[in-house]
Amino acid sequence: MNNPLQNQDKITFASLENGEASILFIEATHTVAEAARIHQTSPVCTAALGRTLIAAAMVAARNKDDRASVTVSINGGGPIGKLTAVSDGKTVKGTLGANRLELPLREDGKLNVGAAVGKDGFLTVVKDLRMKTPYVGQTELISGELAEDFAYYFATSEQQPCLVSLGVLVSGDTVLSAGGVMIAPMPGCSEKTIENLEMRSMFCADISRELSYDPAAVLIEKWFEGMQPQILDTQPLEYRCNCSRYKMEAALLSLGKKELQGILEDEQEGAELVCHFCHKKYHFNDADIRGLMQREEAEDDTAV
Repeated sequence: MNNPLQNQDKITFASLENGEASILFIEATHTVAEAARIHQTSPVCTAALGRTLIAAAMVAARNKDDRASVTVSINGGGPIGKLTAVSDGKTVKGTLGANRLELPLREDGKLNVGAAVGKDGFLTVVKDLRMKTPYVGQTELISGELAEDFAYYFATSEQQPCLVSLGVLVSGDTVLSAGGVMIAPMPGCSEKTIENLEMRSMFCADISRELSYDPAAVLIEKWFEGMQPQILDTQPLEYRCNCSRYKMEAALLSLGKKELQGILEDEQEGAELVCHFCHKKYHFNDADIRGLMQREEAEDDTAV
């Protein structure tokens, strides 16, 4: 029987040495390719947005409540502007400031994500855990290359020391492979296991290139041979936006009555709202806007 996850992006959860260490491995080639298609990104922008999407999914996948969601914001002062990604651990969506940025390659021939993002700023994680107030964690950016920045976030805000690797391999406008891995020692992890992890960390340094040859399950077996690697679970991952006309109506109403009246008095017919995450357009004509205003007034009267 075919595995339904075989031809999809997915998140793989695994353990080493009978639970002394955990692995969270993300395969995200199709997810990042869809983001690149939607946002029409240049190679360095694809890499930066892709790494942000993968990391956001990584943070969200650690949540125990399936209804929880995570919003990651990165603003390092670089020319790419602000990067934002939202994930519930199974889906992810994102946006960025500049989509067609072009920069010289690094000395090692790789895309200069660090220069695009910058490091004069912060990485902010907002977790909606279905409680009264969301959890907010914020750390300074270390390099702007993002993998090191997220490792610092996990160690500082979630008290989880770990190794994080993020990668997006592109050729022109084509995403060849993309993925990320988080390897973390668990409480009670032996010094021997930690030393073993440190020695093998070099294997996942260029994760996107590794994923272009082998899937996560094969890489886990190969990299951690002799450390009792065990696949615990897998779950699908995809780029998906949950915008709707109803949400856009709420966005219009949030402008206030005065602003909506100004739209009606404008010579242009109605208003068009565009979703930042998927670029879907929602048109509201003058009659739609009047109807929204009347509905809001009726709800206000009912509340009084």
